[in-house]
This record gives sequence, structure tokens and C-alpha cells, in this order.
Amino acid sequence: MSKVSIALITLILVVISGCSKKNEGDFKNLSKEEMKSRAQKESYVFGVDHAKSLENLQESFDPDAYIQGFRDQIKKYPFLFSDIEMDAIRKTSEKEKNEAKQFLSENKKNNKDIKVTRSGLQYQMIKQGEGEKPKLEDNIKINYSGSLISGEYFENTFSTGEPATFQLKGVIKGFQEGLLLMNEGSRYKFFIPPNLGYGPTARGKIPPNSILIYEVELIEIIKL
Repeated sequence: MSKVSIALITLILVVISGCSKKNEGDFKNLSKEEMKSRAQKESYVFGVDHAKSLENLQESFDPDAYIQGFRDQIKKYPFLFSDIEMDAIRKTSEKEKNEAKQFLSENKKNNKDIKVTRSGLQYQMIKQGEGEKPKLEDNIKINYSGSLISGEYFENTFSTGEPATFQLKGVIKGFQEGLLLMNEGSRYKFFIPPNLGYGPTARGKIPPNSILIYEVELIEIIKL
């Protein structure tokens, strides 16, 4: 059994056993001193590890819905969706993810200058700057365009002539990771997989499980 599978089972048990009879949404918070048994300690560590594995999903993961699904299955409560509806949700999500994987595979194969990070972010250096690299706490000033694999743009400050300024740690994981690679004055292109973007969450013109293609010019790092 994989570590993730064990973590999932452990989380189910924690969710069910940790809920009071009066209010099944409440959890018992244990102190370190109260975690005396090996099972308690391992359950805590598995919970931490599983949460870490879900961090990159960001907006694509809803912990409340996730826990409710666990609870409804274990407690044999009526499901919110029929078996047919749940199967359709699974198939749609899987189809979108497979299409994204296929695109990224072909993109790397057909573009030899594209590099891939450990997380799966693909990036291409268009221009290398000589300034500093930003930190997550920094505010940055950038020009950028965002598009889908269809070629449709959902954002473009190059065309408006109005650069954007924001704190780096407030953006999606893939955008963060890409910008941390850049020096001030650089221009890069990112191909962000769904799990580093918005996942199954639709955002305006961005459909669920979309690959996000950004071209970014790092104009200035604004120190706080």
C-alpha cells in the first residue's frame, strides 16, 4: 500500500473518530503530550504528509467537500451526487488532465530549448536579464500575457501598456515558481500544468484543468 493510500485511510479514520456526536463538524485537538500511542503519532504525521501533498493543488482542492465525501461514504449517508453523476465528473476531469499531459509532452518534444522543473513547470528563456532574482515576499512589476493552448488570451498587459504590480506570494504556484527563476530584466515563457494553476476550478475565460501559457517580462523588483 502506498504512503498516499495509508494517509487517505488515516485521514478517514481521523475525520470519523474525531467528530463529536453532537456536532460532526467538530474535531478534537490533541496536544503533543496527549499523543502517547504510536497510532496517534503516525496518524498525525500521515495527516501532515497528506496535507503537504495537496498544497500544490491550491484552489483546485476544497477540504470541506473532500472531508464531506469521506464522511458520507464511511457513515453511509446519502451521496450528494448519483453514481452516474460522479462517474461523469471523474471521466471529465480525467479527460482534461490527459489532454494537458499530452500537450506538455508534445511541447517538450518539439521545443528543445524548453526546460522542465521537478514540479512539472515548463519554461523557455527568451531574454536573460542581469538583475536580482525576486523572493516570495517581494512585490514585482511585470508585463505579461496569459493564454490558453487554443491561443485565446485571457490577460495581456503588453497590449494595454500598463504593467502589473503585485506581491509574488499571492499568485498561483506555477507563476510563483517561474518568476523565482527570473532575474530582473528577463523575459520568459511558462507552460503551467493544471495542478500548478487553477486545477478543476474555472476562472472567467479559463476552463477547468487548463494549461496556462504566460509570457513574462520582469521589469522591477520592489523591495518592501
